[in-house]
Amino acid sequence: MMTTLQDPRARRPAPRPEAGADAAVPVTAADLLPLLPAAARAALSSLALLVLGVVLTWTAASRTSVPLSSALRVAADLWLLGHGNAVAVAGGRVGVVPLGVTLLAVLAAVRQVRRWAEEQVAAERPLPWGRAAAVFAAGYGVVTGLVALVARMPSAAADVTAAPVTGALLAAAVLVGCGARWDGYLVASAPAGLRRCLRPAATATALLLGAGLLLVVVAVVLAHERVALLHSSLGAGLLGGVLLVLAQALLLPDLAVWGVAWLAGPGFAVGQGTSITPAAAQVG
Repeated sequence: MMTTLQDPRARRPAPRPEAGADAAVPVTAADLLPLLPAAARAALSSLALLVLGVVLTWTAASRTSVPLSSALRVAADLWLLGHGNAVAVAGGRVGVVPLGVTLLAVLAAVRQVRRWAEEQVAAERPLPWGRAAAVFAAGYGVVTGLVALVARMPSAAADVTAAPVTGALLAAAVLVGCGARWDGYLVASAPAGLRRCLRPAATATALLLGAGLLLVVVAVVLAHERVALLHSSLGAGLLGGVLLVLAQALLLPDLAVWGVAWLAGPGFAVGQGTSITPAAAQVG
C-alpha cells in the first residue's frame, strides 16, 4: 500500500543515511534513472502553464500582428526569468525574477520528487537523496538549457550558458529540501544550532512578507481608479483582462518583497536611474 505524501519513508522502521547502514539494499541505476524523465516532466509542466496562458492571450488579442512563434518565445522567456535567467533585449536587459513563476516551478518539481520517493518506498528501495539531487538537477538543467536555446530570437535572448546552471540549482535545492523534510536522518545530521534557528527564521520571514503584501494591497485599494484606468486603456477584453490579472498575480511575491524593502527604508529600484523609497520616488 502506498505511503502518505507527508513522509514517503513512513513505512520504514527507522530513517537511514544515504549510503549507510542498509548495505543489504544497494543503490543501483534503477533507483536514479527515473529521476531524469521526472525532471523533464517537472520543467515542462510548469512551462506548459505559461505557454497555455500566452496562447490564450494571443488568441484573444484579435488585433495583434505578433506571430504565434514569437508569443511562445515570450512564454519561454518568462519561464526562464522565473529561474533567475536575465533576458537580453534591445537597449538593455530584463532581470526581474517573477517569483510566482519560480513558485510554480518549485511546486512542479516537488510533485515529481514526491512521486519518485513514493515509488521507491513502495518497492522497498533506498532513497539516496544526495545522488538523486545530482541526477534530478542534471536532467532539469538540460531541459532549461534547451528551452533557452530554442527561445532565442534577435529581440530577446537568455544566456544559454547560464540557463542550465540556474535550472540545475533550483532542481537540486528542491530535492534536497524534500529530503530534509521527509528524511529524519538528514534533519538529525544538521547542526543543532541550525535546527533551532529554522522555525524562528521561517516565522520572521513570513511575517515580513505578510507586512509587504498588506502594504501592496493597501496601495492598490487607494489607487484603484488609476489601476482600473490602466487596465481599460489596454483594451484587453474579458478574457484578456482575466489573463492580465493572472499574469500580475505572478508578480505578487515580488511586490511583497519590494514592500518589505520600502518599509525597511532602503526602498527598491525597477530599472536604471529609478528609486522608490519612503522619502521620494524617482521612476524615470
